[in-house]
Amino acid sequence: MRIETNFPPVAKLPLGIDPQWWPLSPSIQAAIGSPAGMVLAGGASGGGKSDYLVGDAMQEYWLPTFRGLLFRESLGEMDQLSDRMKHVYEPLGAVYRGRSGGGEFEFPIFDERTRRPLRRKGGARIRFGYLARDSDIGKYRGNQKSWIGIDESGMQPVKRVRAVIPWLAPIDRRLRPRMRFASNPGGVGASWQMSVFLRNRCPLHYPPPPLDDDPTRSVVPGRVYSGASWSWPPTPSELVHMTTAFFPATVADNPFYGQQKIDMLRSQTPEIQMQLLFGCWCNAESLYFGFMNPERQAPRQLIKDEWWMNHVISIDYGFKNSSAAAGLYVTQESGQTFGIDEVIERQMGAVDYAKMIVERWITPKIGGQPRRIEFIVMDPATDSHDDVGKSKFELMAEVFNEYGIPSVKAHKDSEDNAQNLYAGLASNMLVLTSGMPQTFNSVSTRVIDERKAILKVHGDPLDDLIDSLLYFWNTFIRESKKPERLKLQESLDKMREAGADATALARRAMMETRRIEEREAQRGKGLPLRRR
Repeated sequence: MRIETNFPPVAKLPLGIDPQWWPLSPSIQAAIGSPAGMVLAGGASGGGKSDYLVGDAMQEYWLPTFRGLLFRESLGEMDQLSDRMKHVYEPLGAVYRGRSGGGEFEFPIFDERTRRPLRRKGGARIRFGYLARDSDIGKYRGNQKSWIGIDESGMQPVKRVRAVIPWLAPIDRRLRPRMRFASNPGGVGASWQMSVFLRNRCPLHYPPPPLDDDPTRSVVPGRVYSGASWSWPPTPSELVHMTTAFFPATVADNPFYGQQKIDMLRSQTPEIQMQLLFGCWCNAESLYFGFMNPERQAPRQLIKDEWWMNHVISIDYGFKNSSAAAGLYVTQESGQTFGIDEVIERQMGAVDYAKMIVERWITPKIGGQPRRIEFIVMDPATDSHDDVGKSKFELMAEVFNEYGIPSVKAHKDSEDNAQNLYAGLASNMLVLTSGMPQTFNSVSTRVIDERKAILKVHGDPLDDLIDSLLYFWNTFIRESKKPERLKLQESLDKMREAGADATALARRAMMETRRIEEREAQRGKGLPLRRR
């Protein structure tokens, strides 16, 4: 993201009328005046985040063309928010009426110069509702909106958020179309919020330098940026196309929070304390792999990748509502495994995807030799025969068989797979490198579901990437073993550098070659694979 502009922290509150709302903190006051198209007020508990949405939505209440829409995850959660809206809007003349899926406040027609009411109805409207599932979006389609807010936006997957953005339109040139979000850290929306607003860095643990902007750190609070992306790392196809800004919330921002309330928060687990007391985005309680901070991502260029090492390719193939995701993994002689590359595509046929993987990972050579690919592991669901003909598994396996690489079906148990992956990552037996940035982003933002497994987020490409990783780690693997003939050659090279003559080199080569041939004859086809 690049910096677009700064702004003075001045709230644009109506003049001549005593509003029932005032920002709780300078941070919220600055957020009200932000010119950014998208703003996230987020962080610790009690920072006035939800109240901020109520106040921001009413900033143009005297303009009759204003149309606002405020969402939360469920209708039951709207009670407190709707009570607050009544307290703020009704003294300004707004009339409440229930509507399907929520309710609506209709303001009077005002004299735009004096802001005195002229007629009781027909003015600005602010509607509220809920988004519990994708099908709920249809309840609110209709007229364009100039303001859309989502409370607890971390509970909303990126698919839903992107679906409502086209409703935002400049209905009137006097209006300022904008989207506003309020959220605690974590949740199913953690990945897109971290990417869009925070450069994928926790603002508590990766704060920006005091003067210069640093793209490897989190964003400057309140600064307006352009070039944000829905995915991390940013890609041109995933650009947000709106300016963005982040305003942190802290416990100290709420004047109504006393010591008793703070002590209650301190009684929580360390993860919840970091989240609710300090606004930590990388240690949220709901995250499955909360320990996966950026320092755990190894530099790809430092990882040894030799042709003779054992490599595995893992594939989670999807076409319509999901993506085709694959990862390449290499195991060192020590048994430690590194994820070194990834590829994700949408709307690509199974055969074409398999051929692309061949061109990317199988045919390229390292030191004149193609990689030793032990096998390809795939989602067992790809072997379903819903249609006449071969399954997706069979179609892709035929492509890989041409190169002598077998295909196997993954072990698939949601809870078991997730726990095994946790153990592998926590122990550093499995390490994701900078060659797999999206897979790393997926792992670091996954949340726990009611089964104590990883919550599925259908339609999210990061969901397909985590599945690909799970299939790999929970199937088969074995330690890499350097070929004995290669070891012999390296030993001869060292002897030559040390000054050994040709006779000594030839004698050593003959003796060791004979031993190698005897061992190869005894081993036959080699060691069997072992299951995790």
